[in-house]
Amino acid sequence: VSAPDKNHTPLDGSSDQLRAIITLGGGKNAEDKFISGVCSFIKDHLNDSNLSVEDIAQEMNVSRATVFNKVKLILGSTPNQMIKLMRLEKAADELCKYNVRVSDVYYSVGFTSGSYFTKLFGREFGLTPKEFSKKYKDKETWRKDILSL
Repeated sequence: VSAPDKNHTPLDGSSDQLRAIITLGGGKNAEDKFISGVCSFIKDHLNDSNLSVEDIAQEMNVSRATVFNKVKLILGSTPNQMIKLMRLEKAADELCKYNVRVSDVYYSVGFTSGSYFTKLFGREFGLTPKEFSKKYKDKETWRKDILSL
């Protein structure tokens, strides 16, 4: 798996922008609070492989179209791209733990296919999950290393 291309965002959205929103959380205006609510719900349900935009909409008490359109307008990404990125980041954190199995990690964050997980993970981080696990032994190191690319 090659290094991520800086001109192409792996999840067809701005991973850096999504990371900023996910990491920083809330905000003062209604848009920030909406996105923060979406992020919070996704974080709480990452292990649910059936997590959908409909689930988010129900939780936020709005329509599926409203969730999709607000997220797309505010972040330039879709809710499904948010879910994928948040799953991949959680998986990266888990892969830093000692003696963890890749299959346990991808199941724990809601992926049901190891090959699909490995493909997305490689696109996002430039390493296979196994290579990532060997290279990074704590989440602060990978975040500093990957986010500074």
